[in-house]
Amino acid sequence: ANAIDGTDVWAIDGTDANAIDGTDANAIGGTDLLVLGRVEFVHSGFISALGQTILGINAEQQGITVGTPVAIYGTIDRETGGIVNASVVPVTGGDLSFLRGVVDEVDHARGRAVVSGVTVDYSALLADGKAPNAGDEVAITGRAYHNLGVLVAQP
Repeated sequence: ANAIDGTDVWAIDGTDANAIDGTDANAIGGTDLLVLGRVEFVHSGFISALGQTILGINAEQQGITVGTPVAIYGTIDRETGGIVNASVVPVTGGDLSFLRGVVDEVDHARGRAVVSGVTVDYSALLADGKAPNAGDEVAITGRAYHNLGVLVAQP
């Protein structure tokens, strides 16, 4: 996968950013897979999944309800960190989530980062010496614990 500026995007573990099924994270119409997770909120004209709000989505027409696993494709607006040109596709879901975004802040001491507004615990990856820096574009695969408000990255 490539960042908006054409450079490689790296997953927090240092590998290339791939979709959960192991394929390259590029997908629908040249846009990238940015989120894979369950819908947390549905309202007229938008949905929220894995802490990301996507505007212009007719959830009812697509059969999307709270709890529906979805894949969100689009591009990252580097100025706002938001997702633009988004398309949402219902998928058959597992327990893993995927988030690709820009690192807003990092707490190296605790092994936590905020990626596109989502708190990510990457402490399981510290043994390999891999840690993001603010401004990096990263891809994370892990488990989302909505009740704790955190995505726990998996090695």
